[in-house]
Amino acid sequence: MASAALEIPPWPLSSFRKWWSAKGVDCNPNVVTYNTIIDAFCKEGAMDKASMLFDEMTDSGIHPNVVTCNTIIHGYSVQSRWKECIRIFKEMVDKGLSPDTVTFTTPMNSLSTSMEQLLRHANYST
Repeated sequence: MASAALEIPPWPLSSFRKWWSAKGVDCNPNVVTYNTIIDAFCKEGAMDKASMLFDEMTDSGIHPNVVTCNTIIHGYSVQSRWKECIRIFKEMVDKGLSPDTVTFTTPMNSLSTSMEQLLRHANYST
C-alpha cells in the first residue's frame, strides 16, 4: 500500500507555494520545510523524488545544510547506492559543510546491515 508521502506531486513545495498564494498568504518554505519532506521521501525509498526536491531546494536559493545531506546520504545508503552517497558527500564538502559523526556512521551502518544479509543468504552465521 502506497503511503501519502509518495502521492505528493513531484514538486511539492512549488505546489504548496501556489496553494497558499491563491489564498493570499505569502508562504515560502525554508531549509526545515525541505528537510522534512526530503526525509519523508527517503524513508519511503523514493530517492528520485528526494533528489528532485533537493535540486528544487538549491535552485530556489535555499542552501542545504548538514541535516539535508545526511538525510540524502542515509536514503541512498539504505539502498546500497554508494556512488550517490559519495556524490552527495563531495557536494557537501564542496559547499563548505562539515561532515559530522552522522555523515560517516550512516553509510557504515547500512553497509554492516548489507553484509549481515549477504552472510545470512550465504548460510554463514554472523
